Amino acid sequence: MTSNLTQSVTKLIFGSAIAGFGFGIGRDAWRKLKSGDLVFWIIISTVVVLTLLGGFMGAREMVRGHDRGVLGTVFKTIILSVALVSLATICSLLFAVWLYGGENPILTSDQFFSFSPAMDLTIKFQLIAVSIGFLVGITQRKKRLAVFSIERDNEGFLKTAGIREVGGKEITHVDDDGNDLRLIEVLKDRLIFMAVGKRGRRAYIYLDDDGRMTSYSGITATPG
Repeated sequence: MTSNLTQSVTKLIFGSAIAGFGFGIGRDAWRKLKSGDLVFWIIISTVVVLTLLGGFMGAREMVRGHDRGVLGTVFKTIILSVALVSLATICSLLFAVWLYGGENPILTSDQFFSFSPAMDLTIKFQLIAVSIGFLVGITQRKKRLAVFSIERDNEGFLKTAGIREVGGKEITHVDDDGNDLRLIEVLKDRLIFMAVGKRGRRAYIYLDDDGRMTSYSGITATPG
């Protein structure tokens, strides 16, 4: 598990890392609202948004980059993402069938579209949502993978340097010599710790331009 210290560094460096048809919908929606069918339209709007969001999120998660092992990649990144896109698409199609299908459809062709164009439009909207999800995921991938790489390197540095995160408020870390430290400032080129119980003493972890930890000063009276 990534420590709070390494996450603080990467957050600092990288930041914390969318005419006629419309008029027809507006007229029909207004008629429904006037007739008191507000709940009906809330349900329709919610289902449409959720199914499109499912397609978007599934596609985005598939390509945006994750810090996972082989099993996590297979099951979470691939299988669950594909399942989410498939489920969103199936739900949207079933919803279109519910609205337009059968002998007594809830919506008739004079309200929106006939059955076949409605199904066609549903598929097109899902394809658009999935395409946008892929695009957003690809644009996020490089930065996310860089963050994961730096966090892994920084975890390795802390382990090698013998600096442990203890999670307290007065004492946040302990170094390899047993010195109690409190993280007091995170800068782009260094992390500043107060040496608890040692008046005027500080300790520093220095960072390179990418946010990787490069060295630990130990307890010092000299400003870093």
